[in-house]
Amino acid sequence: MERKIYSIVGSTPEVAAYGLAKYSRSSLGLHESLRELSAQKTEEFLNTFYFQYGHSSIADLAHVAIALEQISIWAAMVVVDEPLWDGQERSTRYQDFKKTKYYTPPTAPARYVELADHAFATYDRLTHLVKDAYVQKYDKPSDMAEDAYHRTLRARAFDVSRYWLPLSTNTSLGQITSARTLERQISRLMSHELPELQVIAEEIKDSVVGREPVNLQLEKADQDESLHPLRSLLQTGPLLPTLAKYTSPNTHQIHSKQALQRVAAELLAGIEPETEFGVRLHTYQDPLRHAVTALLYSVSNLSYAQIDAVVSDLCSARKKEILDLAFEHRGRHDAWLRELQAQPLRTSVPSAT
Repeated sequence: MERKIYSIVGSTPEVAAYGLAKYSRSSLGLHESLRELSAQKTEEFLNTFYFQYGHSSIADLAHVAIALEQISIWAAMVVVDEPLWDGQERSTRYQDFKKTKYYTPPTAPARYVELADHAFATYDRLTHLVKDAYVQKYDKPSDMAEDAYHRTLRARAFDVSRYWLPLSTNTSLGQITSARTLERQISRLMSHELPELQVIAEEIKDSVVGREPVNLQLEKADQDESLHPLRSLLQTGPLLPTLAKYTSPNTHQIHSKQALQRVAAELLAGIEPETEFGVRLHTYQDPLRHAVTALLYSVSNLSYAQIDAVVSDLCSARKKEILDLAFEHRGRHDAWLRELQAQPLRTSVPSAT
């Protein structure tokens, strides 16, 4: 048989993932496997061939692009906090955010709107003031186009004024993730205490499980009468009807955070948060001490250094008790809490003799 290397287009992410997964169970090539598979057969394939194998490795093979538009910057910061995430967000340096305004929670008091409006008015005023000042100070280079000159100065003005944008400012982002990462992301957002994120999680899930995706080929067929007969062939259905299935709120995360909050309230009571701003480098620490400090840091408004000072005085047994809280509610398929995923592990593999 001759070597064959080729790319594939025209199949949905889920069908492509099942086609790739068949390499481990079939001698067929990907092209032949995709011919055999259909949207109706994918769930049957999972249940018959991979019910014991586990779906996560297959979910790693299905990648989808999702747009999240008009969400708050605060929500966006939480959405993108995934180790295996690729995407892009609107830039506060290059775009005028006064057009998209801000997110208002349903229960927000009138004072919330007053403060947000004030922040946006100041942002807009400062943008114009700074840009006008730059125009007065910096002449346009002779080799620069007029629109490029003003675009550059406006970006520099945004660089100053954007600090007036509140975290409620609406932004947009796009992401490309595997179905496995998407499952974990949805579950994490479902478990978050911020109501906006819970709603966003439901909408992300519906976008891949419950409804037809935005399909540019289908839009083209709708606009061209000669392509109408192809419409049914171009409809894909939901992109991940079987692979994005484990998306319920994560009880491990919820209960662990609650337990850690109770410990933090006890250990850190009476300590005033630091008011000094700046970046600190914390050099190597004992892994147990760092793990406990990081866990408490995630549920406190104290600085890392303040919490570390308290943790360093605890006996080893007490530190282990606190660390155990991060695993007490962990199920078989739950990942470690985010705060425990950054400690380096050093391993060696001895050579065979």
